[in-house]
Amino acid sequence: GRHFPLYLWPPPLYMKRIFNLIIDNKFECIVAICMFSNLYSNVLPDALYYLSILGVAFSMIRYGIRSTPRTLPTLVLIGVIALSSFIAGSLNMRALSMCFMLLAVMAWSSESFYHFKYRLLFFCLLAFAFTSIINFYAKNVGINYYNAVQIYNWGSSSGEFSGFTCHPMWMSAACGIGTIFFVYAMIVLYKRGHLQWTIFFGLVSLASLWTTMQGGSRSASGISLLCCLFLILVSFESATQKRKILIPILLVGLLAIPTMVTDNEQFKKKQGGLGLYDDQGKTSRTDLWQARWDEFKSAPVFGIGFGVQKKGYENSTETGSGWLTALAQTGLIGFSLLCFLVYKIKLPLKDLRTDSTAALFEAVMLFLLLHSFFEAYMFQIGWYMCLFFWLLLSVLDDYKTYDTMPDMETELFGESINDH
Repeated sequence: GRHFPLYLWPPPLYMKRIFNLIIDNKFECIVAICMFSNLYSNVLPDALYYLSILGVAFSMIRYGIRSTPRTLPTLVLIGVIALSSFIAGSLNMRALSMCFMLLAVMAWSSESFYHFKYRLLFFCLLAFAFTSIINFYAKNVGINYYNAVQIYNWGSSSGEFSGFTCHPMWMSAACGIGTIFFVYAMIVLYKRGHLQWTIFFGLVSLASLWTTMQGGSRSASGISLLCCLFLILVSFESATQKRKILIPILLVGLLAIPTMVTDNEQFKKKQGGLGLYDDQGKTSRTDLWQARWDEFKSAPVFGIGFGVQKKGYENSTETGSGWLTALAQTGLIGFSLLCFLVYKIKLPLKDLRTDSTAALFEAVMLFLLLHSFFEAYMFQIGWYMCLFFWLLLSVLDDYKTYDTMPDMETELFGESINDH
């Protein structure tokens, strides 16, 4: 009978490798689990999320720190958050938690602390991939915690799908990043000569994108697709290599994605004005954007204060846009500092072509920056994506300073065939 080539069995990404990664990086794995408890608050205690912030702060002290070029702008941003909140009378635990998180993650760094954050991010990306897989399963077997919670609380449900997670929009965002990770796996395995596993992860990427769409977030689905394309384009130098991998993907995408969109019940509801953000007008996206703009105009220099929202929106947990939230709550000064910190992380194209993990990090950051026009990752300290955003920002900034990093890619996928 036919036999797999030796390099295909055991598969390049298999449970033993993941188990070894966990054993070698136990603390990072525990911190990542605590972070993601926030996404699975129906299953895990939500308070674990705040332990993840303490875990990062502990590691900062453990590994030692020094000032970096971003230290001053970060400290000034923290000062703006504290000052604007003090003026607004909202210097509460929420604002102080945001300041503490920025101090722990962004203000200082060191090579060892950078390595810790790099490993933590890799486990977070594995968690996003895991989220895609288990919620693909949940959709196909009829598990929907959001639906069950709505029926328990109100006796009826909207029919929106969250799988094992606590909210459809949160699931869509997580699965969108999971899709980018699976495309990264496909690229790495293609470069290493594992053709069959390249095809396998291509199909898994498609399944992950389908799961993203099931949450009903059109922005997460579209931006995830765009970032996957970006990742493929920056990962290869020659036009021939790009064509070899893009043509099959485009052909499959042209066949599959239109059907996935037209058959999606949640997309149809959104187009008909029956989405999560369309009740009573006050939670529609455009109204939320207008509210943030009005808040900015009322205090354009320092902002209206962290976590503050104008009258009529005080109890809304959705602010509509991370960029506009930063502008409204910290004014032009805080917004300018945020833009400066984001601008600093731009990596040269040659680094992205030679380092697949750096390209992955940039693609995920692109997803967060674009999706932040629709979701408020940056300034929602109670959401695990806030910590993830600032962790990723700090690692991409440190990448240009420190030459060495943990080779998580080889630990996970094995060596290239050419290396045998």
